[in-house]
Amino acid sequence: MATGAERIAQDMRDIVQTRVAIAEKLGVIERQAGTTMQHAKTVMTELADTTKASVRKTMQVTQQALDPRVHLIRHPWISVGGIVVLGYVVGAIYRRGRRIPTGAVPYYSQGMKGVSDNAGMEQGRPNPSPIWAEAERAIRDELGIVRGGLIGFGRGLLREIVRQAIPALMQRVGGYCREEHPRSTSEPLRR
Repeated sequence: MATGAERIAQDMRDIVQTRVAIAEKLGVIERQAGTTMQHAKTVMTELADTTKASVRKTMQVTQQALDPRVHLIRHPWISVGGIVVLGYVVGAIYRRGRRIPTGAVPYYSQGMKGVSDNAGMEQGRPNPSPIWAEAERAIRDELGIVRGGLIGFGRGLLREIVRQAIPALMQRVGGYCREEHPRSTSEPLRR
């Protein structure tokens, strides 16, 4: 029996050692899984941050590429030329719709009596579509606003030039007068 009890005790010790070994292996696996999960989480966070930064940069570059203000600043003369060409094309398209359908342009000399200056113009023109009439009215209004803005800008620019130029001119003229007639510091200023 002693051998049976000894065997049971040995089996119990083996079971405990096996359990300890299993627990240690599970701990190692758990730590490795935790480390792997932490690494995967870090990699995914870095990937998300990189993707966000890349998307932001792409959006910014796209916005700059499509923003007309950026092109106006970088290439002002090309932009002005493009605007002039666009205006010419729109004007040509607009005039094409306003041609006289008969193909003959009425001509009245200035000396003819009883004929107004625009009589021939109104007879041959078809009525403009409401869209064109509205666009023409809107463009006319916008041109009035632009004209007013340009006049205001010109006035402000002229005022600023005069405001800065007169003191500079007076300083120059005063500087020449002082050089011709140097004054001592003890001499009082005359007014």
